[in-house]
Amino acid sequence: MRILEAHVEHARYARDFGQVEVLVAFLVKEEGRPVPRQIRIRTAEPAQGSTPLRQRLIASAKGLLIARHTGHLIDMPHAA
Repeated sequence: MRILEAHVEHARYARDFGQVEVLVAFLVKEEGRPVPRQIRIRTAEPAQGSTPLRQRLIASAKGLLIARHTGHLIDMPHAA
C-alpha cells in the first residue's frame, strides 16, 4: 500500500479533553488494485504539543491506517 495524499476533512475541538478530533482522508494505491481509492480515518491528538498539530494528526491517522491494513499495531512516538 502506498499513500499518495492525505487531507484533513473535518476537525473539531473537544474542549472537555483538550484534544482536536479529525477525519483524515487518504488516497492510497494498493497492490493488485488498478485505481487508487480513498480511505477515511478518524483520530484525535492533544491540542498542545511540540510539533505542528496537523503533522501529529496525519501521523496518528497514518499509524491507524497502517495498523488496519497490516493487522499490527505500530509503536508511534508520541509528541507531547
